[in-house]
Amino acid sequence: MIQYFPVKQLYFEFGPQLGILASAQDKGGGTNYNVKDDFAPTQVGLNIGVGVKATYSLGFYGRYNFGLTDVSRFDNIVDHSYVGQLGMSIRLK
Repeated sequence: MIQYFPVKQLYFEFGPQLGILASAQDKGGGTNYNVKDDFAPTQVGLNIGVGVKATYSLGFYGRYNFGLTDVSRFDNIVDHSYVGQLGMSIRLK
């Protein structure tokens, strides 16, 4: 992620992301089904975000990920993932 600080406590960020599928399960009728093979093992995305440094050690941020590659494997429909994130950062030293 590339971060740009227009002022000391505020930053904007932008950059690529590689997502790796760890597991995928579907629940139905009290049974879990492994559906990992129905999805692509990786996805490439693009992130944008904004953050605020409240103190030297504490910060808060928000990001949004735009999935650029298709996550489905066996249909003719292009499915992308879009994910919003809110977080807190803690600087240890």
